[in-house]
Amino acid sequence: MLRLAHVALVATGLLNVAAGLTHAVYCAEHELALASRPLIGATVTMPLLCLQTAWCSWERYLFFVPVGCLVSGVLDLVFQVLL
Repeated sequence: MLRLAHVALVATGLLNVAAGLTHAVYCAEHELALASRPLIGATVTMPLLCLQTAWCSWERYLFFVPVGCLVSGVLDLVFQVLL
């Protein structure tokens, strides 16, 4: 879980950058705020939860929080691009 924490930090950070670039190219007239808040939340909570799970294994049941943030942010971005 310790190794996964730094991978999650880099990967979710790059996902935020990719979301910003996608938004700038495809949907400049809409705001990115709705999609960026859950993605930022996932960027913060995923590595912290990975680190915490390395010591307290019962906290793995809290992974629905960052995963839900990622899913809602990506779905919002996809619907903004498609619509």
